[in-house]
Amino acid sequence: MAAKNFSLLAVLALSSCAAFTPTEEIANTQEQTQDTDVSQALSDDSPLASSVSFQKQFKQNFQQQNDIATGVNLKQSLQNSKEHNINYYVRGLMQDLVANLQYVNSTTPVAVVSFVMLDSDYNDANLLGIQIAESLIHEVHKFGIPVIDFKTTGYIRVTEQGDFAFSKDYEDFSGEMPARYIVGGTMLKNTDGYLINARIVGVKSQAVVASAQSFIPNSVADPIIMLAAETKEPPTLQNQPMTKFAKRYSSNKVDLIQ
Repeated sequence: MAAKNFSLLAVLALSSCAAFTPTEEIANTQEQTQDTDVSQALSDDSPLASSVSFQKQFKQNFQQQNDIATGVNLKQSLQNSKEHNINYYVRGLMQDLVANLQYVNSTTPVAVVSFVMLDSDYNDANLLGIQIAESLIHEVHKFGIPVIDFKTTGYIRVTEQGDFAFSKDYEDFSGEMPARYIVGGTMLKNTDGYLINARIVGVKSQAVVASAQSFIPNSVADPIIMLAAETKEPPTLQNQPMTKFAKRYSSNKVDLIQ
């Protein structure tokens, strides 16, 4: 009787091992497959791996800069609203863009354009949207991404009023811009300030490779808007047809995503 019970227990044990072993093997195989897929996606030769490496480097550099600049008083300085100007909010916007950045790295030039009002026809930008773009040029350059300043004429214009290399006249440009990505976005006005929607978009693919949102309070935005109201506003392109320059300008661009 004891021998029979021992045989029965042995059969049950073997059956149990046979039932669970294939499941464990399948699970192990799936984990190995996932690890292989991740390794392939983040291989050293892939554009995505390059952008991920870029993110890590930027975060480390940014943390070191904060530690050196503020030391132990970092939290106190961030709580002091008097120190929060337009550059502070644009810097936060850039950090959010970097957090989900893909494909963009030190070999992919970008161009930064003015931010426009969400409820407009996208043919006019106020001084706030222009300043956000100017501040972003600095932040993108600090990150290590090459920035194309398409407002540079390629020559120096010497006048009695000063020496100039920038222009807002489309006839001063050649129409060639080797930018692969565009950094820009929209603004929405509400009671307390402006909601900012930023993104980096492939010129050719039109794919969004990074996005971010921020909020600029009236205490920061209003002085800029009021300054624009006190000065003479430049003519806009509203209700004007696309110029020959603009058509040629948008035809010689490539994108990293294929």
